[in-house]
Parts: sequence; C-alpha cells; structure tokens
Amino acid sequence: MLKKSNQQKALVLLSGGIDSSVASIVALQRSNQVYFLTFNYRQINLKEISCARQIVKALAARAPHIVVTLDFRALESAKRSHLLSPNIGSYKHSYRFYVPGRNMIFLAHAAAIAEVNDIHTIYLGSNLQDALHGSVGYPDSDSTFLRFAERAINRGLKYGNIQITAPLLGMNKFEAIRLGKMNNFDFRLTWSCYRNGRAACGKCPACRARILNFHWAGYRDPIRYSQGFESALCEALSQ
Repeated sequence: MLKKSNQQKALVLLSGGIDSSVASIVALQRSNQVYFLTFNYRQINLKEISCARQIVKALAARAPHIVVTLDFRALESAKRSHLLSPNIGSYKHSYRFYVPGRNMIFLAHAAAIAEVNDIHTIYLGSNLQDALHGSVGYPDSDSTFLRFAERAINRGLKYGNIQITAPLLGMNKFEAIRLGKMNNFDFRLTWSCYRNGRAACGKCPACRARILNFHWAGYRDPIRYSQGFESALCEALSQ
C-alpha cells in the first residue's frame, strides 16, 4: 500500500480505463480530498463514462465527480479517427486510434476546474507505453510534454499553482495492473475497448494491449470478451 502524504486536494483525469483507475488509487492515498474529472467528447466507446462513474463509487463514493461534455464534432467530421467515427476515410496516413491534442485539451479544462476549486495537483494515468514515440505512443503523454504543459498552464492561470503528476509514467501497463491488484482494485469496473459492445471486442489495439498486459502481469483479465478470453489471448499473442 502507498503511504498517504499531506497533499490537500487533487483532481484526477479518470477515463474509466486501467491506467487512470490506478492513478486514482495513488491520488487517494496521497491526498486529503480528491475530485474526479471525466470527459464526454462524443467518443465511440461511451461505455467508459459509465465505468468511470462505477469506479468513483467503488473508490470514493462521496468524492465529487465532474463529467464535462466537449464538442469534438469538428474532428469527428473529418472521419480520421476510429475513436470518433466508426467509418474512417481511406487516408494514406490515417489517425486511426488517435485524437489530436486530446490530453492538451483535457488538461486545459482540468486546470481551469482546479483553479476554481483551489486544487493544486492534477493526476493523469499516462504510462511508459503511452509515452513511447512512434506509431504506438502518444506525443501528449510523455514527460517532456507534461513538463511544458505544466509551465503553460501556470503561465496562463491568474491564481492557480498547478502541478501535473503522472505517477505511472515510470511503469509499463502490466506494472500498473500489479499495483492495482496490490490495492485490491476490481478491474472488472474498467473498460478499454475502442468499441461500445456489451463485451470487449478483443481485436482493437486497446483490447490487445490490455489482454497482453494482464498476461504479463500474471493475471487473467476479469472482463468479458466476445470470443472468450483464451481465444482473445491467443490472437493477441500471435500478432
């Protein structure tokens, strides 16, 4: 278990997935009061929002949970991302499962909410795998981006003094899973699939990463997959 520190308030960007859930555990153990912030940006996998609500109830039932709706229709209409549109165009360099500037947009909103609530620490669930450069990583998840984002936020706020914290940035996802298990977190509450079915598809990049990382962590993923967990694992291992 992590030791509790003397941080007064924290705001956690909670998507409903594995990493932000584990980051929430860290925030709760380091802070005296935690607010949770979830974004509805017209993403295909809206199920993650209901999962975020369940996670808050499980971890800190009385904690404030803010759900902010963002209008991403200008991005959605370009049909470049599977996260915003089920049918993307045949572009040479498709964005596929990437939403441009998403963390930058989220952090700007989080900073404003933090300032009006006298919160000085923002947590997000970026991990080592997210921060990889190239086709598998995200440029707005690494330590360099977060450091500059923190500077820009504090430059742009009149009264705020915000610290951006990514406690999993030195971990792989399977290490985050182990940390969650050490703290008895129920991963059945989480959702990673880019689709919005009753069961996870087991085929999208998020499902495959999830399945493999549970396998590497030494645990069986507790959520349901449309083709069954064993078949989904075999398929992920064969890629």
